[in-house]
Amino acid sequence: MRIYLFCLLFVGFQLSSKSQVLNSFIDIDSVIIRLYGPNEYLSILQDSVKYNKINYYFKHSFIIEKVPCTDCTKLDVNAFNVLPFESLRQNTTRYVRVYDKYGFRLTLLAKNELLSLLPIQEF
Repeated sequence: MRIYLFCLLFVGFQLSSKSQVLNSFIDIDSVIIRLYGPNEYLSILQDSVKYNKINYYFKHSFIIEKVPCTDCTKLDVNAFNVLPFESLRQNTTRYVRVYDKYGFRLTLLAKNELLSLLPIQEF
């Protein structure tokens, strides 16, 4: 039984390490300052609902995973901005695209998924 549990944990760890999700490394405060400016940042900090919506959108409305690449330009996750990709987001299905040149796979959650997880009306 112990060997079975060990093997199960080992395989699970191997699978998760091969497909590393990078969204959690995004520094939302620097994103807000870059997009909204320092004055608006201070006002957003005082509005926890707005801050949480922005945080959700810029960190959790998509998935970034590393993909193998030999000679690629590495993605700076802290500088990643999902807004330019928003036009690709679909209503009911996830949008997936691999950017081999940068060594990552981008998955945009479907609009209906976003609304079911957090009611984001507009940005």
